[in-house]
Amino acid sequence: MIQRVREDTGPWYQQRWPWIIIGLIGFAVVSSLGLVYEAVTHPDPLVVGDYYKAGLTINQDLSRDQEALKLGLRADVRVDLKQGTIRVALDGRHKMALPELRLQLLHPTIARHDVHMLLTRDGAGDFDGRLSRALPPGNWYVLIEPPNQAWRLHGRILLPATQQVNLGAG
Repeated sequence: MIQRVREDTGPWYQQRWPWIIIGLIGFAVVSSLGLVYEAVTHPDPLVVGDYYKAGLTINQDLSRDQEALKLGLRADVRVDLKQGTIRVALDGRHKMALPELRLQLLHPTIARHDVHMLLTRDGAGDFDGRLSRALPPGNWYVLIEPPNQAWRLHGRILLPATQQVNLGAG
């Protein structure tokens, strides 16, 4: 018995396989254009555009650390996540002249989680502030400085495991 091979003589656009191949290529092109759009409109906040200028500011930051060391500054930072409060007990020669402190809680990777607040002096001589929102758990950088940014104290705190951190100059 002889088997006949059927030949398709219709035009290519009526076939199924060319459209499947064109569809896969089209999907890859559209997907890559979407990724390029996302990369351009949402840049990575960890990348510094002018890294040279950012590197030069490190020396200014080190001078602020040295100033805190000269003043003998120390701070005990207590974070109460249940109450939503932060209390800073500052110790050193410069603390009496300060009516308020600037405190920053900086998330290591996600800038939108950063918290910047102004702490005011209470009756006991410590500085208090209230968190405006809940903090996600994780490792946080703590930065304390006066309003004129003459000195700074900094360190790390692991929330919610650690509720208190001692910051020293140097």
